[in-house]
This record gives sequence, C-alpha cells and structure tokens, in this order.
Amino acid sequence: MEELYKPICFNPKKIKNLDQVLLVLEQLDDFEERNKCEGVVALSINRHIGGAYLILSKEYIEEAMKKPGKHEWYEKYYTRSFYEDLKHKFKNY
Repeated sequence: MEELYKPICFNPKKIKNLDQVLLVLEQLDDFEERNKCEGVVALSINRHIGGAYLILSKEYIEEAMKKPGKHEWYEKYYTRSFYEDLKHKFKNY
C-alpha cells in the first residue's frame, strides 16, 4: 500500500476559505508526486475511534470501498476536481 499522508483536519464540505482549499491541494500534489498516482481525500470510518479524512490513492480507495472491513471502512471520497471547483468559487466570490 502507498504511503498514507497526514489526516486532513477539516470536513471537505465545511471548508471556509481559500487557504484551506490551497492546503489540501498542496497535500494532494505532494502525495501524487511521492506515490506517482491520483490522490483523493477519503472519509475513513473506524468503529472504535470515529472518522478521519485521509489522502489515499483513488485506485486503492475504490477497491477498499468494494469490500468494507468489520472495524474500518471508507464511506466516500473527494477528488481534486472537487477542490479545484471550491478554489474557483472562493477566488470569484
């Protein structure tokens, strides 16, 4: 499995400003450069510790969503285009 990046500190649906969007895009760039794959921000649910947003490869997350685990699974994911759209909205606001 590829290198896990540090968790994203906020819910993608609750991003409040351009700085937060740019931070996530920078982390996606770094992940993609290191792992040579398309990165996404995925919601990981752990039955014992709750949910967290992690940067993982799109290929990995799509496979993992097909076979959820008993104690940990992935609920959904957000692609780069989601963050690019947010960036555009904040810049034009």
